[in-house]
Amino acid sequence: MTSDVAAQSTQAPNSGEVGSGNEPTQPAGALPSDLNIFQGTGDSLIDTIVTIVNLFLSLIGVALVLYLLYGGVRYAFAGGNETAPSEATSIITNAIIGIIIIALVYVLANFLLSLIVPAGGAGGGG
Repeated sequence: MTSDVAAQSTQAPNSGEVGSGNEPTQPAGALPSDLNIFQGTGDSLIDTIVTIVNLFLSLIGVALVLYLLYGGVRYAFAGGNETAPSEATSIITNAIIGIIIIALVYVLANFLLSLIVPAGGAGGGG
């Protein structure tokens, strides 16, 4: 009976802290040792191109929204300057046109890439 009590009391209670259970402990903020950041994901070239195109168009879209906000701030702080509101309006107009163009390019690019890549993906079959 004493061996059962000793065996039960050697395991730490689960208090929710890191390292309180049977899992291996590692320093706080450390990356797992099995994390392979630089290995390929196995995606095809087409999938990689789709990802790059979508990322690039998204970044341009974010830049254009920031440009639109910049035009709005310039318009709000135009003050008594006679040319500042027209310059700000021009910035806002150009930003809106750019956002529309990028949105159309995004839709067109994804449509064309969906014609190239079938719905099942680009992976080979056997």
